[in-house]
Amino acid sequence: MDVQSRDKEFNDGSNENRTTVFDLYCIDSAQRRFIIEVQLLMQENIVNRAIYYASQTVIAQGERGQKYNYELKPVVTVVFMEFNVFVDDRYIRRAKLREINGASVSEVLSFAFVELPKFNKPLDQLETTLDKGLYVLKNMKNLTQMPKQYANTAFELLFSSAYLAKLSKEEQKMIDEAQKAKWDEYAINKAALDRGRNQKAREVAKDLLIEGDSVEKVVRVSKLSEADVLAIKAEIDQK
Repeated sequence: MDVQSRDKEFNDGSNENRTTVFDLYCIDSAQRRFIIEVQLLMQENIVNRAIYYASQTVIAQGERGQKYNYELKPVVTVVFMEFNVFVDDRYIRRAKLREINGASVSEVLSFAFVELPKFNKPLDQLETTLDKGLYVLKNMKNLTQMPKQYANTAFELLFSSAYLAKLSKEEQKMIDEAQKAKWDEYAINKAALDRGRNQKAREVAKDLLIEGDSVEKVVRVSKLSEADVLAIKAEIDQK
């Protein structure tokens, strides 16, 4: 439902007005919060860092007043890393608040840590959407074109965005000017259409006023503002 770039700052609502930093902040239709981080260089205490960011997002849900009952929406933190942190070969590590026996304690905090260097599936062995996502995140910088395996998928938008990001200033200027031309054409056509509608509404308003209808009724029927209707009425009265 909402995707925001938060690579600048995210206020946590505390008295000190501190900020936390991450790449994307998303909210889905179930009101779950998603923090998406991408780390290119080795970061110490990356797990603690993720816990800190997630905690700030939980705290931000607090409401002032005596009736707040700690009803919290889940916060899911996903960290993509271009370095290894854990000792085994698993490239995805998921964590939640659980008892020692594995039973869930709370769904409020969930984490996924993705170590991209450990994902070694070749292009011809990609099976799932997750496989394709991890492959492109790991190899995008080395790809010169979109592989055929990604045709007719949501990843086409990712490749087109990456292509635009690589354009020279001159090429980007050409794209921007072409887009501006489309916007200008739309704006001109919309303005002409709006003028036509406004003229028709004014004609309707004039006819109703000549027939003796009240200003209130004319406003309601024509959808014009009261000021516009009064101006039309003044023109009629002058004649």
